[in-house]
Amino acid sequence: MFDLLGYLYGWALFRQINITKAFMWAYGLAFVAGLLLVLYAHAYRGTDLFSLGFCVLFCKAGVSSAFYLSIMAVVSLFKLRHHGAVL
Repeated sequence: MFDLLGYLYGWALFRQINITKAFMWAYGLAFVAGLLLVLYAHAYRGTDLFSLGFCVLFCKAGVSSAFYLSIMAVVSLFKLRHHGAVL
């Protein structure tokens, strides 16, 4: 479910801003969610599993949006359809 949200987030970033800024936003989401996960797990010793799971899922969405952006960057930069390879 959060992979789909990550792909949609990556698509929206790809359509709105250039690829470099989109990568920064996607990895920024993953970094902030991972940092919140580490800090929250350290502060509360892993007692609230709902909040920990929420941070893990947002980190997963950030990484999947960056993965989607890497695929779209290859397709848009190298114009594979003109070189004989079609996705």
